[in-house]
Amino acid sequence: MLVEIYNKDVNPHDSRIEKHDNEPKLFFHEFIFLLAVIACKKNTSDSLPALKIQNFFIQNLEFQPVDDDQKHIPTFDEMIEEDDGESDYEI
Repeated sequence: MLVEIYNKDVNPHDSRIEKHDNEPKLFFHEFIFLLAVIACKKNTSDSLPALKIQNFFIQNLEFQPVDDDQKHIPTFDEMIEEDDGESDYEI
């Protein structure tokens, strides 16, 4: 499933980013994709790929869980919306 999504969203042959000699052999999104594939292949009791990936990052890679209040990514409109003359977000 992830391979299908990756192939639809990213075509490495059309990538406009060129690697330099000192850079790693994988692009960052390719590295994250590889970690997600490993997480989905790992035998866990989770049936949903999103849960497998989340638990892999938390349990195996020791990432900290994200608080619910930090999961919201503000839209541009939210960032510029003024409330009493000031935005809730820093620009």
